[in-house]
Amino acid sequence: MNPINPSPLSLEQIKSLFIHIKPKETEANQLKGIIQFVKETHIKPSTLLPRLEITLSEGTLSSEASQNLSLIKATLSKYVDKLKALAPEDRGASSSGYTASAGASSDIPENRPPSPSQKDKERGASAMIPPKKAQSPHPTKKICFTSEDQANEFYQYIQNLSQKSSPKHSPGLYEPYSEETHRFKNILCRKETIVDKALNANRIKIGMQPIAIACQYPRPSQIESHLGMLYENRATLLCILSSPEEIKKTQEDAENAPYLMEKIMPNYHLETMQYGDYRVSSTRREEVHFSRHLTSFVYDLSIHNQKEGKTITIPMIHVENWQDHQAISAEALKELAQKVLSESATMKKAYKNSRSFSNPDKCLPIIHCRAGVGRTGTLIAEMAMQSMSKEIPLEKIITDMRESRNEHMVQTQEQMNLLIKSCTLSQRHLYTQSH
Repeated sequence: MNPINPSPLSLEQIKSLFIHIKPKETEANQLKGIIQFVKETHIKPSTLLPRLEITLSEGTLSSEASQNLSLIKATLSKYVDKLKALAPEDRGASSSGYTASAGASSDIPENRPPSPSQKDKERGASAMIPPKKAQSPHPTKKICFTSEDQANEFYQYIQNLSQKSSPKHSPGLYEPYSEETHRFKNILCRKETIVDKALNANRIKIGMQPIAIACQYPRPSQIESHLGMLYENRATLLCILSSPEEIKKTQEDAENAPYLMEKIMPNYHLETMQYGDYRVSSTRREEVHFSRHLTSFVYDLSIHNQKEGKTITIPMIHVENWQDHQAISAEALKELAQKVLSESATMKKAYKNSRSFSNPDKCLPIIHCRAGVGRTGTLIAEMAMQSMSKEIPLEKIITDMRESRNEHMVQTQEQMNLLIKSCTLSQRHLYTQSH
């Protein structure tokens, strides 16, 4: 059969290659990763390195992607001889050199039949028809983390890990439920990271690094304490993820049932009001549409401490249309997280002369929705993925968030799937190496 020049690697193949081949892993695991990649992408080992060289020479990738590919190229180069020595079934190829697990090799350009041999030509036109795709008796299941099966598996794995430290199994780790403090009986606070015992609020840590404060929407009787948390901790930003419709509904429900008055979600962030020692006011700065679909308004929120005679003014982002228990697009989530991190970093610089600046537990963004776990956990996880090392897998980010607050952080499978998609797009590992 006539040789066919290898084509460049596609963007999806590059992403898959980087997921499988990790330069810091042991040689045995690296080789295993290459074999897995070959099986899943149906690329013959003999053309893998040439394809990589073509992609690098084109120079159309970002500098970070090119550096990653250079590392992968160096890794692949070590295994050229070993790959050649592999048995056909080990490298995902049939005896003819084509992939057996899913049919013809992708070395043949799409919609183009293989070049016929002289013998085939003598047989006539019928030999020009490409052979029927061969099926492996043990087909390799593709690792595609946005697929339903893989997403379900990851979600269930995280749920099982979290059960071990849930309030049901480890009640001593959590503050006990009180009607005055908690909106929901099952949304409790870890004692170790609680910010204020009068509030349902925790510092969220990934590893040892605090990244944000997550809290529930304050009850009417908690607003003074809530504003005090913002002021005393020198918050770098307030992000509210509850929609105006959601807020309004709690107020309408209380009109028909006065016993629900303490359950309402007050517009404490929009009205100029005095709450105990704190006076709050806000000024709208801009309207932002993340990925054209997620609408938010950015405000400057001023909190005046009457006792100290001091005022802090922090950025506030109110997201208008992220519904409770629902997910949004990965693109919108990424843009929202970027905005939160950018505004927060700018505000932190303004605190550089403050005593709070050098305290790692302070000068953090404060994020809340209604319960402070689903939408809040999803946003904080995306913030962690954008601001922390890619060596930290999504598994650790979510489990550390849950150990910081409770097992409901990233509450629904839809929200988990959103993070899985974002994780895959950013070429971050899902699991720790021990898994």
